[in-house]
Amino acid sequence: MLDNAKNLPDNPAELKGLVVALASELKSQAMLIEKLKHQLSGMRRHRFGSTSEAMDQLEFALEEEEIAASADNGAGADEAAPPKEKPKRKPLPEYLPRNEEVLSPGEACASCGGKLKHLGDDITEELEYIPGRFVVNRIVRPRMNNPKPRHVTVQWLWSQYTDEKRGRAVIETMMYTAKALMPVFGHHDPETITVEQCRKYTASRRAQGRADGTIHTELGHLRTVLCWGAKRRHIAAAPHIERPPKPDPKDRHLTREEARQLLDGATVPHVRLAIILMLGTAARVRAILDLTWDRCDFDRGLIKLKDDDDKTPRKGRAVVPMNDMVRAALNEAREGALSGHVIDWAGKPVLSLKKGLGTAAKKAGLEGFSPHVLRHTSAVWMAEAGIGMDEIAQYLGHRDSRVTTEVYARFSPDYLRGAANVLDLGVVQLNQGALRK
Repeated sequence: MLDNAKNLPDNPAELKGLVVALASELKSQAMLIEKLKHQLSGMRRHRFGSTSEAMDQLEFALEEEEIAASADNGAGADEAAPPKEKPKRKPLPEYLPRNEEVLSPGEACASCGGKLKHLGDDITEELEYIPGRFVVNRIVRPRMNNPKPRHVTVQWLWSQYTDEKRGRAVIETMMYTAKALMPVFGHHDPETITVEQCRKYTASRRAQGRADGTIHTELGHLRTVLCWGAKRRHIAAAPHIERPPKPDPKDRHLTREEARQLLDGATVPHVRLAIILMLGTAARVRAILDLTWDRCDFDRGLIKLKDDDDKTPRKGRAVVPMNDMVRAALNEAREGALSGHVIDWAGKPVLSLKKGLGTAAKKAGLEGFSPHVLRHTSAVWMAEAGIGMDEIAQYLGHRDSRVTTEVYARFSPDYLRGAANVLDLGVVQLNQGALRK
């Protein structure tokens, strides 16, 4: 476009069109520059502190990459650069002498005396310089496991369950619930846990300010582990675990005006993009954070939320179409992308949006907001527009549309309308208890 400006047309209409096109291009470039400056500033603070000479080298490297990219574009090259491998230390040479030290926990469990099973070794090699020569200190830490202790405890059952289910999303949550449960129940014989102990635990957690929903989840994890232990015959039977009633699900969803206010409150580009994607795809926040550019099909206008290479069991992730809002946001973000992830910050994937979304919600003055509200909002808007429950279920990634119907059917304008019409007697006047048509 800038090359065309060297030969200005004589026709006023063509000249006006050229000026408009140049203004649009300058505006687009200015927005891209501001975005890159914002990300570069975050990279400087994150990696190099407030000042660092290394930052100058980084800027030079970025300039060289930009020049190289421009040269490639000029030559018509459109090949993607190969992904950079993460640096890792090479093994220390085998010819160096080694001093081996084994840090063994022993052959028996310290708590119950049961025999431990050897699972493998964790080996660390450290290079040490002794005047005149190098020596490798080889530290071996045997990994031991107690297949079944003499006295089964809740702590042991919990560790066995998490080891078997490792990789599932719930295990990450159980890391936190264990911090509350294990100090109270960890040393107990699983079969001796009583209802009274569960009630004392509930009262204690309430006194600490924990909501009943949190306590319900914690004791639910304990119940799951005990039932698993009974199924595996580690214990004879799982005791009853009394939990506080599960609270009603939150019914908070945004109006369209509130959604616009939330977007206005999101001043950081990657947070704003995440909000647009969550509203436009009805995806969970983790699915959006995991989304990569190779699963955004711009030719067909589709977004594949599920990663086929991820073998971790995930809640439903669908293939959804791009609407105009999502496509425009993705096109703008792709111009300044610094990584393979759609949501990135300073060239690295974003691990959490909790703080960024919370700040945007606070600026917008939204009460009771959480990331899941965006997914709930999308489903409610579809239901209010009269979209069928089966179609909404596919959009949300629900395997069973009955779940979708139970939660969202009441938002449909036709919800139970046919049933209500059947009960209509056609009453037009009520006088002294007599019905008249």
